[in-house]
Amino acid sequence: MSGFWRRLFGAEDGAGGGQSAERAEVGGDLTMIQHAQTVRITIGAEPPPPGDLDEARRRHAVRLRERYHRLDLEVLTPLSEQDEHPAVHLREVFVPQLVRADPPPVELPRELLKRLTETGELDPGRLPPGIERETVRRVREAYRRRPAVPVLPLLAGPDGHRAVLLGDPGSGKSTLARFLGLALTEPLVHPGAPLPEEVAALAGRLPLIVELRRYADPEWRERTFEDFLAHLHGTEGLGLPAPLLERQLTEHPAATLVVFDGLDELFDPQVRETASRRIAAFAARYPQVRVVVTSRVIGYRREPLDAAGFGHYMLQDLDDRQIDTFAARWYATACPGDPVEAQRLHRRVTAAVASSVPVRDLAGNPLILTILAIIGRRRELPRDRRTVYEHAVAVLVEHWDPSKYLQDRRVDGGMPYLASEDRLELLRLVARRMQEGGDGIAGNHIPGRVLLASFEGYLRERYELPADRAAPVARAMLQQFRERNFILSRFGGEVYGFVHRAFLEYLAASDIAYRFNRERSLTEDQLLDGVFAARWRDPAWREVLLLLAGELDERFVGEAVSRLLAAAPALPGAADPVPEWLVLAVRCLGEVRKLGLVTAQSEAVVDALVALFEAYAAEGSTVLPGDTVEALDGLRAVLTGLGPHWVGRERFLRWYLVYGHHAQRESPLPAEVGAVTARLACALLLNDPRGPALLRAWAEHGWSPAQRAAAFGALAEGWAGDRRVGAFVRRRVEEDADPLTREAAVAALADGWAGEAASGAFLRARVAGARGENRLNEMLALGKGWSGDEPAQLLLREIAAADGQPELRGLAVFALTVNERVGGPLAEFLRERVRLDRDPGVRGMALQAICLQPAEDPRNAPFLRLLAGADKDPRVRVAALAGLARGWAGDPEVADFLRQRVAQDPDPMVRRRTLAVLAHRWAGDRRVAAQLRGFVAGDGLPEVRAFALTLLGQGWAGDPEVAEFLFERARAADGHGRAQATGELAAHFADDPALDAFVREEAVHSPDPLVRGAVLTALADRRSPSAQARALFLERAVADPDPRTRDLALEAVVRCFDGEERAGVLLLARAAHLRDAAVRLSVLRALLAHRPDDPAVRALLRERAVADSSAPIRAIALHALSRDRARRPVELLRERAVADADPLPRRVALRALVADPAAADFLRLRAVADCDDEARIAALRALAFAFPGPETVELLAGRARSERTPAVAVEAARLGEALRAADTPWTANGPALPGG
Repeated sequence: MSGFWRRLFGAEDGAGGGQSAERAEVGGDLTMIQHAQTVRITIGAEPPPPGDLDEARRRHAVRLRERYHRLDLEVLTPLSEQDEHPAVHLREVFVPQLVRADPPPVELPRELLKRLTETGELDPGRLPPGIERETVRRVREAYRRRPAVPVLPLLAGPDGHRAVLLGDPGSGKSTLARFLGLALTEPLVHPGAPLPEEVAALAGRLPLIVELRRYADPEWRERTFEDFLAHLHGTEGLGLPAPLLERQLTEHPAATLVVFDGLDELFDPQVRETASRRIAAFAARYPQVRVVVTSRVIGYRREPLDAAGFGHYMLQDLDDRQIDTFAARWYATACPGDPVEAQRLHRRVTAAVASSVPVRDLAGNPLILTILAIIGRRRELPRDRRTVYEHAVAVLVEHWDPSKYLQDRRVDGGMPYLASEDRLELLRLVARRMQEGGDGIAGNHIPGRVLLASFEGYLRERYELPADRAAPVARAMLQQFRERNFILSRFGGEVYGFVHRAFLEYLAASDIAYRFNRERSLTEDQLLDGVFAARWRDPAWREVLLLLAGELDERFVGEAVSRLLAAAPALPGAADPVPEWLVLAVRCLGEVRKLGLVTAQSEAVVDALVALFEAYAAEGSTVLPGDTVEALDGLRAVLTGLGPHWVGRERFLRWYLVYGHHAQRESPLPAEVGAVTARLACALLLNDPRGPALLRAWAEHGWSPAQRAAAFGALAEGWAGDRRVGAFVRRRVEEDADPLTREAAVAALADGWAGEAASGAFLRARVAGARGENRLNEMLALGKGWSGDEPAQLLLREIAAADGQPELRGLAVFALTVNERVGGPLAEFLRERVRLDRDPGVRGMALQAICLQPAEDPRNAPFLRLLAGADKDPRVRVAALAGLARGWAGDPEVADFLRQRVAQDPDPMVRRRTLAVLAHRWAGDRRVAAQLRGFVAGDGLPEVRAFALTLLGQGWAGDPEVAEFLFERARAADGHGRAQATGELAAHFADDPALDAFVREEAVHSPDPLVRGAVLTALADRRSPSAQARALFLERAVADPDPRTRDLALEAVVRCFDGEERAGVLLLARAAHLRDAAVRLSVLRALLAHRPDDPAVRALLRERAVADSSAPIRAIALHALSRDRARRPVELLRERAVADADPLPRRVALRALVADPAAADFLRLRAVADCDDEARIAALRALAFAFPGPETVELLAGRARSERTPAVAVEAARLGEALRAADTPWTANGPALPGG
């Protein structure tokens, strides 16, 4: 009996008689037991009858399920929501992770590790100090050799007999252990209940969970785990009584699973080492017992358990699909009986993850994803992501008790307790030091000495600790931040950084806001000019600026937005294809709470967005670059969050409905300009109470396929799961005459009503009935949205196996795999299709699905190897070889097999493609390099030799042997071979001074213009061309005797141009005389990006607007001139609107005249007299937008009646209807609202 109980009962153990309180029930608090010499209290159920092992197992199962079935959310839930969140059961939301075997004992920054695992490549020049290339190479090779595999099948298989699961804090180690316990005890409590398929091999095993943090008590340090388990039974009803435990372990060892959870919870390294040896001894005593150990990876020593035969596996972050599954399960549990609300919240979280890279990086950690789900229930995301970061940091350091930890470290620092604000202040200080470091925010690293000095300084200032006491305390604090709190990581060589960049970004923003709002140590000018204006171009600072905007007064955010808009170039893409200045300005508005205080900036942002799209129209661009589309689509969630009363909403919608789309030639393809503007317009309707009615009207009666497709997408996004909206979408699938609109409606069903019984039955019936040309899309929607629906899957398999049309069989295969990890029965079905189908397209589709995740099923390896060596179709052989490389890149036998196929395959295409696979997957391997050199020396085709040289340069950059080989080829080869070798040297080996001098010499003196051009292009492609390279570009752009090489040099000057005077003079001199219109346009863009107010540039624009032979360049010049309202050349615009021979410049000039109050009569004349249909439409739109009076309404009505060209008549009617229903967004069928 402990001292506490002795004092309470006033007796010693074993003295005199006693009382029994067995199975006693007490109505209130038990406050006193009097006159008792011995008291025995049994907690839990009555012990089982002696010898009844089955009953003991059942009772243990019941107690284990009582203990672990609910998630403990109290510490993860903000205090303001403690009583609001419903209970969540672990099995209802658990998503099993992937694991990787034998993780390398190296700490890397998370963003670098993510890039390394996703692409296999890292720029050595961007590694933090202390991390060597060899370290990165070892990590890359380890990840290639051991692909990630699902954790549950691994634990249930042979490799799980002795397993250590390593992971970061919050990675789900304990949750996984508890899920195993709950799953395996289900049949004991509910006989006949099935086990999850992944752990079916563990059926009949009794799970025993040892929480090692409780074993850390000194009283257990000299006792066995068996004693501890028996103690748990006696005190908590968990486990088995000692005699029955011994029987279980000795008589039924193969039916026992013991999980030792939380080895890292033993803080003292010596105690942890002892526990590891005892676990190894326990495993040796019971060799048939399956043993699993969990531990954080930091601070773990693998030798004791490695020697005992334990395999080591690292839990991986959740991927996008796992995050989506977790969010869906979480909200289905948290919103019982309200599937529409569950779907809305699910989409809120997944949209936040998709639209914010920092949120996505954090969401891979299950603990932080749970915080995200809890906060997402009451907060708008991603707007309130700062709350997520703040709460995540608070949770991770909440249980930091410095005095206890310092005592464990034998540090007597007299350290007081640090309050939460103290801890955050300390972390903000670290973030500030990183901002001030050489690599700034982008680096996310800080030398250990600087970090320790910061800690020591804080301790001396805050707690007045003397230097001799502050130093050891600072070292111990740093160790705890790294080992216990998942905040800081050591990257090597005593260099530290934040584990997640999001923590650095949040703390850096918080530090700046604290200094500005509270300390007043930053002035307004320092904030706006020194932070926003000076930093927005740096990608590493953009998230910091957004988080900072959320912590500032609206007035300062408005000023920051104005600074960003002032950076707008005269042409889109002049400096960068992505308009980052505009994207950041819109996103800053999204952080503002009181939008009424930034009205002027809201209007200016919309005007800038409109100007961007009109600039694309001026160029005649209809398709945008992928990065631009992604950036603009990323604004949809921001625009929705601004709400229905945002002043910019009607401003943008009005522009969209006049100018934003072209009914006759607009496509719903995602990259089309009209499709992007339509999606932005629909996003503005998502928070509108009239949204469903407006969007249904647009979906049914919209003027263009792009508008209708965007409306269906918005309905699926905003009203997912809504039965009435779902019925409307299904009706449009059946009734709409336009195939593009039906395709959009089917896609909306898969996005917004996935899994819904009614929509699933609807699609199955249409697919089975083979109705209409939309069957392909309907099959794809079934595969995407109903992957768990057995009838849907059976239907798709039947089509894949038996349909008479190869195209349908192939698409059915694709639909089956679009949403699934390909393993088990599905993998066997796909292998069967590859073997039996006679159509090469179907075989290829099935093989492609297998090869995306080949390691999911171990039977894929021999199957792919057989195909790669013996299949008659060379395309199948190539795909099989690529699949082997993807799934088993670390297997030396696979590498040998691929090298063998390079030498022996009879088809040259197979040999070349396999060589490319080898070069990608085994970059740096000397044997692969030798084969590539053989191709360069021996293959007779010049293009093959050039291809092999490219692979050598890319895969073996910096390798001395490869450099020497390329150098020899650069001197000895002829024509393309010499140019290719020299270019590869310039691209990948110019860090060597001798080679750099050689390639620059070749750029000037080589007699072959191909060689000179290859060097110039390669040097320009480098991330940061040197000053010598820039000077070379300037000199060659003037002096090279070959005109094509001069153009290449000028293109290099353009790419490097930052406003430098000599380069500017050259560009101005050459702009009008270049033969290639694309080069002339790039020169104009560069000048407008860096010298927009230069009078010489404006003079050049006026001259090009009239004299350039390219109509798009004339149009662009007119648009750029008209951007400056104070200096808009009205007379030039009027003259070009009539005189230009091409309709594109005329249309641009007409649109620019809307800002001229005196232009109405001129526009009316052009609306009637211009010979081009599109020009007349442009004039009508300008009138409707700028002069929406009775006279314009009358003109539009007249043109609708009398125009001979249908397209112009339709547009006139549309615009007239628009002006008659000015308060309501309209459609092809009139106002969008009934009776509007």
